[in-house]
Amino acid sequence: MTPEQITDLDELFQRYGSPSKEADFRIFGYFSRADTIDTLDRIEREDKAADRMIENLRTKIRQLTAYRASLMERYNFLATAPTVPVIRLKRERRDKVYYILTVYDRNLLDSHEVIRESTRFPGSERHKAINAYNTYIKQHPGIIAEMNIEKSHWER
Repeated sequence: MTPEQITDLDELFQRYGSPSKEADFRIFGYFSRADTIDTLDRIEREDKAADRMIENLRTKIRQLTAYRASLMERYNFLATAPTVPVIRLKRERRDKVYYILTVYDRNLLDSHEVIRESTRFPGSERHKAINAYNTYIKQHPGIIAEMNIEKSHWER
């Protein structure tokens, strides 16, 4: 991306004057048909408003073009980044205890994880969750395996 595109992206992803991870904008315009305007002053105001709107739209087009370029860069990064499979068994306590068995693809360059499949076991089926975890590991040699099924310190 060019330095101008990076600047355009920074401007697009601003919220209340601070950098943001999201962009939200709306463009509204209210114009009258030229043949319904009766004064020269109003015609001048309408012309200036139309000129400002055109400039605003050009800016948004430039920013969105930069956004598309950044999306393509991210797409190429994700498409070519090396990944490894990971299986994780985790104990979660919400209103009840659950064991969550999740299979991920972990990106080796930025550690981002994409879930491939996930299964939730009730707390009473702890042994089934552990068996499913161990079976999956045996069926997929070399997979990275992570297990965290200990009670948290405030549950004891």
